[in-house]
Amino acid sequence: MGKLSGEIQKKIIFWGSVLGLMGILALLIAVARYNFMSADDYSYVINSVDDWRTNHSVLNVLSRQFGYAYNYYFTWQGTFAAEWLGSSLMVMICEDYYWLGTVIMLVAMVASEGLLLMLIGMKGLGGDFYSSGIVTCWCIALQIMMVQYPAEAFFWLCGSMLYTLGFSLAALLYAFVFLYISNLRKEGRRKKVADILLQIGIILLSAIIGLGNYVSAIFILSSYILLMLWIWIGEKLLKLPPRSSKCRWVLSADALFFLIAFLFNVLAPGNRLRMANAGSEGVPVFKALVMSIYEAAKYLCINVHFPIVIIMIIMVPFMVRILEARKFRYPLPALFSLITFGLFASQFFPTMYTIGIPGAGRILNLYRFTTYLWLFGNELYWIGYVLRRIREAQEVSVDFVSKKKSFLLPICMMEVAVLAFGFIFWGGMTLTPVSAYYALRSGQAAQYRQEYEERLDIILNSTDEDIYLEPFSAPPYLLSFADIKEDPNSWENRDMAEYYGKKTIRLKAK
Repeated sequence: MGKLSGEIQKKIIFWGSVLGLMGILALLIAVARYNFMSADDYSYVINSVDDWRTNHSVLNVLSRQFGYAYNYYFTWQGTFAAEWLGSSLMVMICEDYYWLGTVIMLVAMVASEGLLLMLIGMKGLGGDFYSSGIVTCWCIALQIMMVQYPAEAFFWLCGSMLYTLGFSLAALLYAFVFLYISNLRKEGRRKKVADILLQIGIILLSAIIGLGNYVSAIFILSSYILLMLWIWIGEKLLKLPPRSSKCRWVLSADALFFLIAFLFNVLAPGNRLRMANAGSEGVPVFKALVMSIYEAAKYLCINVHFPIVIIMIIMVPFMVRILEARKFRYPLPALFSLITFGLFASQFFPTMYTIGIPGAGRILNLYRFTTYLWLFGNELYWIGYVLRRIREAQEVSVDFVSKKKSFLLPICMMEVAVLAFGFIFWGGMTLTPVSAYYALRSGQAAQYRQEYEERLDIILNSTDEDIYLEPFSAPPYLLSFADIKEDPNSWENRDMAEYYGKKTIRLKAK
């Protein structure tokens, strides 16, 4: 391996990382082909599914689901835009193409985060394509492999449309704002057209996210607050080159628009009704803030374990390569970590304020996604700080990659072998690609789908109003979520019975 230059070895590692990420996606999409509706899915689509079967009119679905989301805003919660668009898409794919929802979740996540992380690595920090791509692939792969509740993240559409897709759209909004700021240095007609298109994208995404899940919305709002503090106060305090007045006012208008959308969400009449129905009076604001900080710190401590540490070590030479391109100062790294931790902790506030706990599985998934972003971002910043100190002390550069004789590839291969061993103990069958492979290889996924088809045959072809179904024998870890119960009055049973036009549907007693 030493005969291969560092640059060649880096390219090999890049393409290996890309293939690894594609392999993970392929396994998850393959197992998704055996998936089907469950739980809230039925209630989300029942309003329009008959019309879609008859007319296949997208406009009709959007119109009907607008009414559904409008009623939802006044009776349950304020996530209007996400409910409207997400449920409309579900109507169109729920029966014949339910697996496409998983494809949408994964592609949206890879595309939006890939764009954002590559922009930060190349355009923001000046890194090369391959080093930036390696860090990007590993971060996204880690998020997908180690997601806490994969069924709710990628396979149960009712939850994933609102939360996982909301997270991906938030990453895309970050990318658009980043592009708008970086585009300010350019001039000419093309710049004006790009600025207009970016602003249209920012406004549309702000409306969807602001009226979407509260975790992503509060994260974006907190980010906008930090951005406003930076462009109006921080740059002046550090005596940096002044930003154009137009830039400041446009970004401020974007922040204000997002705030308005978010307030429409928070002040929805349905929020108060939902809390009243749940018997929750909420938690005082200051107490909720303290609880959010505590839970966020605890979450980070629990989720930074051996495989994560190995991955952070693997990333060091590539992050060094990225950071060597531009000699930024990276001042006050402890303050940077503290501020970004506050941003991370802000996600916990909505559920701590309303119900006093971190939240359901689909919400915990978002914490897991942003945990790895926080770790990678802080590692980059601290490495940048250390490199600056080394340069100032010794006037030398640090380069693990471009030397003619390099052992980067064999070292990474040994680290990956240690990582694979670590994953056996800190993940095992809960790793999404491992679980997907097992479900496919053992026939578990196929059996799950066959048993569903048998259930469906009974429901559609029986003249009985009260339907009894066999429990699934071995539901796959990735696909199974909230099956019906023996009690016909359970909400899962009621929604399914209403969808199929039956009086009751229940499981047979064991």
